[in-house]
Amino acid sequence: MTLQNKVVLVTGSISKGGIGEAIALLCLEQGAKVMFHGLSWDEEHAKELVAPYAGMGRASYMVADLSDPQNCKKLIAATIDSFGTLDCLVNNAATTQRCEFDKATPRTFDEIMAINAKAPFFLAQGAVRQFKLNFELNQSGGRILNIGSVNDHGGEKVLIQYAMSKAALKAMTRNLADTVELAQQGIYVNQLNLGWVSSGNEMRLKLAEGWPTGWQEKLPSQMAPSGKLLTPQQIAQHALFWISGQAGPVNGSVVDVEQFPLIPRLNGGQGHCHSRFFGEVSGTSGPLPKPQPPQIKANL
Repeated sequence: MTLQNKVVLVTGSISKGGIGEAIALLCLEQGAKVMFHGLSWDEEHAKELVAPYAGMGRASYMVADLSDPQNCKKLIAATIDSFGTLDCLVNNAATTQRCEFDKATPRTFDEIMAINAKAPFFLAQGAVRQFKLNFELNQSGGRILNIGSVNDHGGEKVLIQYAMSKAALKAMTRNLADTVELAQQGIYVNQLNLGWVSSGNEMRLKLAEGWPTGWQEKLPSQMAPSGKLLTPQQIAQHALFWISGQAGPVNGSVVDVEQFPLIPRLNGGQGHCHSRFFGEVSGTSGPLPKPQPPQIKANL
């Protein structure tokens, strides 16, 4: 098992069917001790997730709103208190609030930046402090994996603020990894930029936006060459590679995880592609309908 006795904190990991949940469960399968995290409305599911492992001291959870930097400190502290150390941080939690450019407000902008950029920064700060102690004690260091988005290349017009926040996360990944003394202490920071994934929240959101039931089974090749979306479990396998140490000393890499080369596809206009695709799967023509979608606080 590639993570035997390692302690892993995965933020945004108690949302049912989510990417964070899949990563955390795979870490448990690979021998890790895992701190789950999420928001209060998913707490019952968190209890279900940790129950099979809690008696063995291998899993715990914490409910915390990461828009408050103090909760970032508390989450790191709770992980160390529960398991004695921290070896891997997966910054997965994010908010994907959709908003037209001319409807954006300072409040929503600040909330998106707080959760998607500020929280990973201060979580990484706390994790690095523990990683330095790990290195002093046993030369083990630690790993940070940030979960980003291909939207930082450019994407749907309702996700400008989200795209900006993920671009900030990418800048953090590369700049932090370029801190030479961290690598000398076995501390590595990398990022996965995810494309379209069939997470539980993505499925629920598309239904709320008016997409028909079963749309994910009608994917044209230009949207998903394999005929289906990437799954959270497939993303978890990518994450395992980076946090387990199999990537060796590679540092500061930002890897696009999608089924096609991103830049050529995005040059065609992702929003336009999604609008056209909606018509194909629903048997209608014209633009996407505009119901008010639910505010998804943890999308991964």
